[in-house]
Amino acid sequence: MADCERSDPIGIAQDVNAWTSLAYAAVAVALLAGVSSKKLFRSAALLAFLSLAEAVGSVLFHGDPSDVGQWIHDVALLGMLGVVTGAHVGRLWGMIDRGAWIGGLAVTISVGLVHPVAADAVNGSAGVLLAVAVLAELVARRRGEPAMVRLGAIFVFALAGATWVLGTTDSPVCSPDSIVQFHGLWHLLSALAVFVWADRALATAGPQLGSGIGRLYSDRVVGLVAIILVRGFHRDVDIEGRSSIPTDRPVVLVANHGNGFVDPAVMAAALRRLPRFIAKASLWKILPARVLLDAVAVLPVYRRADGDDPRGNDRMFAASTDALARVDRVAIFPEGTTGDRAGLDRVRSGAARIALGARGAGVGNILIVPIGFAFESRVETRSRVAVTIGDPIDLDEWCATQVSLDERAATHALTEAIATQLVAVSPVYSSVDEREQLRMAAEVELRSRDRRARTPSFGAVERRASMIAAASSEQRQRVIAALSDHVLRRTMVGLGDEAMGEGTMRVGLGALLLAAGALFFAGPFLLTVMLVHLPALVLVRLAVSSVDSTATKGTVRLLTGAAAMLATWWIVAAVLFDGVLAVTSAMVVLGVSGACAMFVWGWLRSGLSTIRRWLRERDRRALVDGLLVSRSELIEAIGDAVVDVSEPDQV
Repeated sequence: MADCERSDPIGIAQDVNAWTSLAYAAVAVALLAGVSSKKLFRSAALLAFLSLAEAVGSVLFHGDPSDVGQWIHDVALLGMLGVVTGAHVGRLWGMIDRGAWIGGLAVTISVGLVHPVAADAVNGSAGVLLAVAVLAELVARRRGEPAMVRLGAIFVFALAGATWVLGTTDSPVCSPDSIVQFHGLWHLLSALAVFVWADRALATAGPQLGSGIGRLYSDRVVGLVAIILVRGFHRDVDIEGRSSIPTDRPVVLVANHGNGFVDPAVMAAALRRLPRFIAKASLWKILPARVLLDAVAVLPVYRRADGDDPRGNDRMFAASTDALARVDRVAIFPEGTTGDRAGLDRVRSGAARIALGARGAGVGNILIVPIGFAFESRVETRSRVAVTIGDPIDLDEWCATQVSLDERAATHALTEAIATQLVAVSPVYSSVDEREQLRMAAEVELRSRDRRARTPSFGAVERRASMIAAASSEQRQRVIAALSDHVLRRTMVGLGDEAMGEGTMRVGLGALLLAAGALFFAGPFLLTVMLVHLPALVLVRLAVSSVDSTATKGTVRLLTGAAAMLATWWIVAAVLFDGVLAVTSAMVVLGVSGACAMFVWGWLRSGLSTIRRWLRERDRRALVDGLLVSRSELIEAIGDAVVDVSEPDQV
């Protein structure tokens, strides 16, 4: 028997190839759910029936080979290709759904009749159907139609085809007794390819966005991945005002853009799901980025500044309107560019045009929600983030007050309103230097309120610093001068503000013993984990050092770090263990140990700080009084400039 796996004379002939065929049944259930929820055309029901038949035929063919099993297998497979080809050809005449019905039924019936006398023609017929589908897609693209098959789907198709070739008995990698069978992987990947294609090509929303049944779940999966990445690379994420974003209304999200790819990752983590992001089309010229952007359905915007033809934006506006009509969330960074700035860059009109265009197309109840991001550091791996979600703009209410404006004037006025709301939630300082100085001063003051001098949340620090920044120039300079004196005295003493509670710097015996215990018990574990991850850490450091832009450093750190950690876990697990299950389990253990090490490092660092503080206190006690005085003067200067703030919500 072909397909590599050795046939068992008792029970199921090819266990792996038979059981993996059930992936087609899972796809059938998913497609029927899409038809039931009206997210997919009704022709998806025909594709689901054929996919279920393929599951039955493939199980029969691999479980107990017979002519009946092969007939069901081949007829269903070619029928599915008939649906695909029919949809692509039908689109040329504006009838995707009808074309899919005609193609699927015509091929299924004709193959069912001819197969008994020409079974060997299956592969050739499949090649012809695929060639016709590809040709129809190319013709549609030449006409300017949106892609029905994106790069990510093509990658899945290509990978599935490779596993089919590798899964033959004559393949050099064929291992008849292995639990990993390439033909079984073909079943899994080809089933996934069918679903990915149908989820876009047969989506009732149209192929320009392709948000069928899969997008609902993939958005949540990507949101979960974003949470893991953001929480892994940042030790603290404060979110204020999450309740301002409803789930039952269409929302346009507008945010400041100071940290490259990290900004959308933090937004997705804060929302706990992926919105429809809008990004400059020039990013699609980078092949790896293009695969990622297509996979998460990012919408391209074409800008003259990048040498693109802005007429391509018609599809972006149409896709945004479709998304808002489905009560989805569209996210845009209206500054149009990223960078480590002291304040907002000029806010462009894209967000206003998207919102007003959707309302003009009949989408009501739209909210425009401003989001501000503040980063403690764009370079350090375990820095902190603050997310502030501001008061939304109810577009219907806003338009009711602007009835006298024409379209152009309304766009300009709404852009100004959006800019005002963004300023209210975004970091706005007179310079980058002042930003860092006022944040440092705010942290000193907030620490002074805590008896144990614990590190305040970065959200509280950022809000306090923003209040100081809103004070007069004279008051800000007084705060900065007091901070300079305090930092000088702190340097002389050799202790940080974490050593200063409410006017005391004494280290208790209990704290000292706890610190020694942390070093004794946590040190060996942390050292072992760090040695395992050392190559990845070095690679991340080199990658970050290779770029000059501060905003780009955060992007490089996040992407390189994620890839390097995964590669480290796989290499170490593959060297130490054999078998798919053992290697996978080892990768999970390594990942969990790495996550634990990040928390242990904080505990260990606190222990080291306590011991150092004890030693410095014994040596520099004569300088402590002056340090306490300088801190009091700094706190007084801040108190004269601003009022108290409330604590943020936590992630």
